[in-house]
Amino acid sequence: MIAPFVGELSSVSDPAARGFSSDVAAVVEGDRGRFFIKGMRGGKRRRASLLREAAINPYAREFSPAVRWQAESDGWLVLGFEVLEDFRPSDLSPGSEDLPEVVSDINANNILLGQTEHWAKDCTAWRNANPRAIDAFATASIRQTARFAEHHPDKTWLKECLTTTEAWAEYRSLR
Repeated sequence: MIAPFVGELSSVSDPAARGFSSDVAAVVEGDRGRFFIKGMRGGKRRRASLLREAAINPYAREFSPAVRWQAESDGWLVLGFEVLEDFRPSDLSPGSEDLPEVVSDINANNILLGQTEHWAKDCTAWRNANPRAIDAFATASIRQTARFAEHHPDKTWLKECLTTTEAWAEYRSLR
C-alpha cells in the first residue's frame, strides 16, 4: 500500500513511545525516501481523526512535519510525513523553560492548545475564546483521554492525563 510512495522498503524503525492513538507509527525508509508514517484501521471515527490531521497539516507547518502523502487500502488509512531530524517535543510541565516559547508560538499563530489555564491565560486565543467553547473542549478532552487510557492501560501517563483533565473540568465547574 505504501510502496508507490516509499519504493522498495529497506528499513522500518519504531519511533519510541509516539503514536499511541495510531495502529502503526514508524519511520520507514525506501528507495524513494524516508517517512514517518501513522496508520489506522477501522471505522469512520478513527479514519476521520487522521483525515482531520491531514486537512489541518498545511496550516500547522510551524508545529508539525509536512504530510507528504496519504494511502488507503483494505480499511487502512496511512499518512506519510517528512521525518524531522533531531526533534525534541516541547516540555509542557509547570515551570518548563519551553512554556514561554510555546505561548509565543500560540499567540503568533492564533491557535489554542488545551493545556492548563495557569499559563494559557496569557495566550491571545485563550483570552478571546468563548468560555462555553472551552467548557465543551474540556468535556471532550475527558472523553478522549478516558478512551485512550482504557485502550492503553499500560500507559500510566494517560491515567495521569485523565486525572489532570478531570481536575481541570472540576476547576471550570463542569463536574
